[in-house]
Amino acid sequence: MTEWIRTTPMVDFALWLSTKEICEWVQSHSFMVPILQMIHIFAIAMGFGSVVLFNLRLVGRGGTDTTVTQSAHRYLPWMKWSLLVLFISGVGMVLGDPVRLLVNPVFWIKIVLFVVAMIVSIVHLKTVSRKTKTSPTWDATTSGSIAIRSSAYGLIILWLLIMAGGRFMAYAPM
Repeated sequence: MTEWIRTTPMVDFALWLSTKEICEWVQSHSFMVPILQMIHIFAIAMGFGSVVLFNLRLVGRGGTDTTVTQSAHRYLPWMKWSLLVLFISGVGMVLGDPVRLLVNPVFWIKIVLFVVAMIVSIVHLKTVSRKTKTSPTWDATTSGSIAIRSSAYGLIILWLLIMAGGRFMAYAPM
């Protein structure tokens, strides 16, 4: 996959981007990339923790003393804010080393997994929201339908893969 990426316009784009003033600024301040990485890791912890806790409630493995609606009100704001922080810090890290990241196959696998996780999350949350509105008793049940439980576990697995991708980017062949 690395060889294929090298044949795409992404290489030229990454080289062009690396000459821009903002990239040079990020690269010239040695503290920027580590700070962005710390912010990114904290946002991952915040987002993943919220995803896990909310989805464990949906599968009946935790937080069963609250309704699904209460859990959603508790965890969804944390998920949303963490996604915003992840996006901003991720863009900052790309600006810090565009050539290394934009031609890295693991980076693109991570981005694809992230997009898939966002799509699955939207469908998952709409399904849960619809279920709580159409079946008020379901809101207080200790576990959701098999489809909701499957997507809950699937989201947790997707986030684990995204985090693994972030870690393995450093070891991808260049």
